[in-house]
Amino acid sequence: MKLLIRTSVFVMQCTKRRFSNAPLQSATGIENTKRLKNRFIIKYFTQSDSSINETLRDQHSVIKDKHWKEMRAELLNNFELTDFSVDAQLIELVNFYKRPEAVLDYIKFLKKNDYDINLNLINKYFKSYYSRKKPLTPEEEEEIFKLYDDIRKKYHLLDATTCESCILALSLTQRWKESIELLDIIKFSSSPGLLVYTAIISAAFKNNEHDIGMMYLNLTMPKSPIHPDSLLAYLDYCQRNLKGHKLQQSLEKMFLFWREHSLIPIQSVVQAYCNVYESFQHIANTAVVARSGVCSSCYTTLPQTTLTSAEFKMLSVSVLKNVIIGENMFCSTSPQELKKYLLFIQTLKPYDVVIDGLNVAYSTKRENIQQKGSLQTILNVVNDFVRQNKRVLIIGRAHMMWWCKEVMNKIQQKADVYLVKNISEDDPFLLHVTLVSGPQTYFVSRDLMRSHKFKLDPSIQNLFKRWQLSRQYLYKSDAKKLRLHLLPPILFDVSTQQNENGWHIPFVQSNHLIQPDIYKQPDHWICLKKIEKTTAKK
Repeated sequence: MKLLIRTSVFVMQCTKRRFSNAPLQSATGIENTKRLKNRFIIKYFTQSDSSINETLRDQHSVIKDKHWKEMRAELLNNFELTDFSVDAQLIELVNFYKRPEAVLDYIKFLKKNDYDINLNLINKYFKSYYSRKKPLTPEEEEEIFKLYDDIRKKYHLLDATTCESCILALSLTQRWKESIELLDIIKFSSSPGLLVYTAIISAAFKNNEHDIGMMYLNLTMPKSPIHPDSLLAYLDYCQRNLKGHKLQQSLEKMFLFWREHSLIPIQSVVQAYCNVYESFQHIANTAVVARSGVCSSCYTTLPQTTLTSAEFKMLSVSVLKNVIIGENMFCSTSPQELKKYLLFIQTLKPYDVVIDGLNVAYSTKRENIQQKGSLQTILNVVNDFVRQNKRVLIIGRAHMMWWCKEVMNKIQQKADVYLVKNISEDDPFLLHVTLVSGPQTYFVSRDLMRSHKFKLDPSIQNLFKRWQLSRQYLYKSDAKKLRLHLLPPILFDVSTQQNENGWHIPFVQSNHLIQPDIYKQPDHWICLKKIEKTTAKK
């Protein structure tokens, strides 16, 4: 569809150029020009003493009809805008000051003065109702129904932007379930955005449709973050409909959901849940968990990350099938290379450490192109592990043999080296051989392997990440000394934890979204500890 639109624009521009000698511009170029123009206008007004800036800057000011007329005229007089585009530009200015209520007032002003309300303005109108974060009045709900029904009658096929705006508005009404149909329409041409899922999830919980809310909550994982509004809507549903033990169980189900998907919520969300959970003889305290896994509040040690033998086997099979072979084997390797590798792992000795050769070598890249990628850095890392009586394997590419032969000989005396062809990806082999070697094996690489993780089945991805965080040595490099400062893996799961004394829940302080894909130890935790009976009696 995008290709068809761009082609159509290109043909029209060619025709225009043929008759008017106008410069040729791509569809992407047109869109970029519009964005630059919008930014310029916003920057101009926000840095000037214009009446528009003065009127919109005061969040509590009441904008009367005469103010709207003055602002509209000022835009038309100062910029190359038409009656068709000036209204959308003025709404962009209002949105810059985060005044959704003012957008609604402006649309009402346009209606009252018989200006044309096109589909673009209706979309902005619907989005402003959602951004306002207030319940609709019966009159506003009726108006949304009328506008939406008119759109469906006039347009047989809706574009993704219009569907999204309609979903946001309908999610606030009694007809919220119709937004699910619009979501399916979006999926025909694009991927639905986070805001769309958030609106449907929040509407489902608000209308006591628990199963629908949880279904779409799960659908957002693992590719997209989760908006805090979705989790707060679930909490509100639980408080309205459940009491006592059932309420506690529902809160714990959400805690387990965070654990299952390795979610680290923002502080306000975690605090809201803990405020409710404290009524069940628990007390919440902020805490820091040391790298060893010891909580600074209750002094218990969080359990180490462990995978069962069945999970290990499932993970190694999945990496071989989806990452090394994949849908097209030639994207990462060749049949001959794969056959050679499978013969290698049949005689594989269990290793303690597997090193990503190229990743480590290029961490201290030399200026001299003949020494590109330092084998000496690899040798230094090998020596560090050999001194600990560790058995080491290095995975790299064939061209590494062209580097300094003297250093390569020293490496081969102390460690095994397996080199894949230059056209093959080495990371998939690194991951698989680490898994096949056994649960005691670590690997050394600064690559977080995100692209490889996303090739796995969604049900396997969190398992892979748990294993990765517990088995991967990251590092900081010292290019001058050709040495690496190794950062040992995190010993415990960095997601929500439960033990006999309560819960440990990680959170972030300054993020608007709940990110599912964090690869470092959280700095902040809530220790949700069970109150001892003797303490409770006192």
